[in-house]
Amino acid sequence: MKTEQYSNYWLDDDLLVDDELDSKEESQVLRLARLATARRAIGNFVSIMSGKNIPVKFSSGKSSYTDGKEVVISADDNPAKFDAMVGLALHEGSHILLSNFEFLEILGKYKKYNGYVPQHWMGNTFKPDVYEYMFMPELAATLPTASKFVERGEAAAQMIGYIWDIMNILEDRRIDQYVYRNAGGYRPYYRALYDKYFFTAEVGKNLKFNPKWREITIENYLDRMLYAFHPAAQPDAMPGLEALLKLVDIQNIDRVAPENDPRVLENMPAWKTSCSFIDMPILWQEANKIFAHILRFVALAEQDKKEEVNGTPDGEGDGQSTGESKQSTPNLNPLLESLPNLDGAPSSPSEMTPTGVEPSPRKNPVKYNETRAKNEKKELKKMMNGELSKKKVTKAELAAIDAFEESKADLVDIAGHGVPFGRCMVTRKMNESLFKQDWFIFSRYGWDSGRTSPYTEQAIAAGKRIGQILVHRLQVRNDPLLTKQTRLPQGGLDRRLLAQLGMDITSVFQKSRVDQHRPAMLHLTIDASGSMGGKKWQKVRTIAVAIGYVASKMRNVDAVISIRGGSEIPVVHVVYDSRVDHFNKCLKFMRILEPAGGTPEGLCFKATLDLITECADTHDVYFINFSDGEPSFAYDKKSMPVKDKSDRDWFDYGGETAHKHTRAMVNQIKEKGVKVLSYFISEDMGGNYSQYRSNIGKEVFKKMYGEDAVFCSVENATEVLRTLNKLLLTRGT
Repeated sequence: MKTEQYSNYWLDDDLLVDDELDSKEESQVLRLARLATARRAIGNFVSIMSGKNIPVKFSSGKSSYTDGKEVVISADDNPAKFDAMVGLALHEGSHILLSNFEFLEILGKYKKYNGYVPQHWMGNTFKPDVYEYMFMPELAATLPTASKFVERGEAAAQMIGYIWDIMNILEDRRIDQYVYRNAGGYRPYYRALYDKYFFTAEVGKNLKFNPKWREITIENYLDRMLYAFHPAAQPDAMPGLEALLKLVDIQNIDRVAPENDPRVLENMPAWKTSCSFIDMPILWQEANKIFAHILRFVALAEQDKKEEVNGTPDGEGDGQSTGESKQSTPNLNPLLESLPNLDGAPSSPSEMTPTGVEPSPRKNPVKYNETRAKNEKKELKKMMNGELSKKKVTKAELAAIDAFEESKADLVDIAGHGVPFGRCMVTRKMNESLFKQDWFIFSRYGWDSGRTSPYTEQAIAAGKRIGQILVHRLQVRNDPLLTKQTRLPQGGLDRRLLAQLGMDITSVFQKSRVDQHRPAMLHLTIDASGSMGGKKWQKVRTIAVAIGYVASKMRNVDAVISIRGGSEIPVVHVVYDSRVDHFNKCLKFMRILEPAGGTPEGLCFKATLDLITECADTHDVYFINFSDGEPSFAYDKKSMPVKDKSDRDWFDYGGETAHKHTRAMVNQIKEKGVKVLSYFISEDMGGNYSQYRSNIGKEVFKKMYGEDAVFCSVENATEVLRTLNKLLLTRGT
C-alpha cells in the first residue's frame, strides 16, 4: 500500500511510486524527473515559509549542512519519507531565516583552535586567554589555571561543545515555535520530522526504564533537556531536571532571539567589538546559565558519592557526622555553590536522592535496546547539527535534475480512455541543458558545433520569407473596423444632417460599431518521430519558423510551438512560446532539433490539454497538428511511476486502442472551443508498398481527426500557411 502523506495535498502524483515496483529497476529518467519535481516543491515550501529566495540543493557529498545560505536535502524520492524531508528542509530554512550564523561560525573556530583567537575573529582587542571573558565567571572559574595552557584550552573547548548543544536545543525550540505560530499549514511536516527523529519508541523505553539514562552526568541532563517533550519524558527522572526545564522556559523562548538582544550598539552587536560575557549574544548567555547549573548538580552528586565512601552509618571515620558532612560542600567550586538556587533544585548533596519513576517491578519488565536508542539519539543530534548523512546525487544526475528544473518539466498522468497507466513528460522551456542529456533524443548530431546543413538553412530562410509575407497580409488584424450607420431614428446626432430637421425629417441620428479581431493563439504541435526525417522535417521546420515569425511581429497573435515523441516515455517539449521567448530562440532550436523515437500522438495530446486550452477564454485558439502516420508507442511499468493498480506490466499503444484514444483527445480539445487543423504530411518514395502504407496511414488519420484531417505532401505543405492566412483574416473567429 502507498503511504498517505500530507504532501499529497501540495504535490502531484509525480512523486509517488507504486509500492510493488522495484525502484532499482525504475527508469533513471523518471527518477530524476521526480527528484526535480521534489526539489522544486520543497523550494516553494521553504520560500513561502521564509519569505526569501533560499536555494534548495541536493547533497553532492561535499556538503550536507545548513550554512546559512542554502538548504541541502537528500536525493530521496521515497514518498514514505517525503513529509519528514519537507519538515527537515523547513527546519533548515527557518535556521537561515532566524539564526545568527555569523556568531556560530566564529564560536566554532574558538572550539576548534582551543582558545587561540586571532585578532580579526572577534573584537578589536587581542586577548590571549579569551576564556576569562567569554564564559560567565562561575564557569570560567572551573577551568584549569592559566599556567596550564593546553589543558585549559582543551577543557574550554569541551565546555564550548556542551554549551553549543544547549544553544542548539534552545534555538531549535525557538525556530520550531516560530513556524508553528506563523505557518500553521506546515505543522504536519514538522510532526513528521519529530516522529522520525524525536518521538521514537526505543528512546521512549530507555527514558522510562534504563537506569543508565538516570545517572547524574552532563550528557544525561542534556539528553533529558533534548527529549523534554517526548511522550515518555519524566521531569522528575533526575535531581534538578524539572528546575532546569523551567529555566529553559519554552513558553518564553523568544527571549533568546537575536532581535531581542539588549546589547546592540548603533546597529552593531556588542560581541563584535568585545569578548566579554555581558556583551555576548543572549542565546550564549542563557546556555551558559543552564550549563552552570548542570555542572553544579553533577558536582553535588560527585561530592555525595565521596561522602558515602568516606562516611559511616554512625558518623565515624573522618571525625564528622554524616549529617555535618552532607551540610558542607568543601569540594564544590565556591562560585558554583554561590549560584542562585533554582526552585525545586537540590542545594546540597543531601538532596541528591534519586527521583523519578523507577523501572517497572513486574516480573517481565519492558525490554529496551540501549544500543538502538543510542543510534537514534545520535541521528537526532546529527539532524540538529546539520550533519545528517543524506543520499547523494552524482554530477551527471545533478546536471540532469537541473535540466529538468530549468525546462520546467512536469510528469502528467495520461491514464484513461483505454490507457491503463502512464505519465508523459512535458517541458515548458527549451534550453541547451536538455540537449546535453543522454535521454534527450531530439538533438541533431554535432548540434553544438555551430554548423548546419545547407538544406536546414534553406528551410529556415524560406520560413522567414513566408513569415514576412504573412505579417504584411495580416496587418489588418491590428486595425479596428469602424462600421457607421446613419439616418437612424435614434442614436447619436449626425451633425451633417442637422439642416434637414426643418424639412420634417427626423431620422438624423447615427450609430457606430468598432470591430476588432480577437487575439489568436496558434498551437503548432509537430510529430517528431523518426519517420518524420528528411524532406518532411525540412518542410515542417519552414512552417514552424514562419508561424514563430508571425507571432513575434504581430501584437494580437501568439504562438506555442512544440514537438512530441519519446523512447522510454512519451514526451512533449515546448520549443518556442512567443509570450516569453525571443524569435531568435525559435531559430536556434529549430536548426538543431531532429526527429527520433516513436509516435505517442494522443498520449501527448492528453498531457498538453491544459497547455492548449489555457487561454481559450481570451483568444481564438488554433490547434495545428503535423503528423505522418498512425500512433505507435510502447512502455512498461518500470519506465514510469504507476498510479493505478494494474496486472499489466507492458502497454502497447497502437492499433484500434490508439486510434480511439487519439480521437477522444481531439474531441476533448474541440469541446474547449479550440479549432483543430490536422495535417497528414507524406512523401512519395515511389513503389507500390510506399503507396499502400500511405493509403493506410490516411485512413487511420481520417478516423482520428475526422473532418479536421487535411492531406498534403512535402511539396505543397505551405498550403497550410495559406489556410491559416484565410482563417486569421476572418472576422468573428
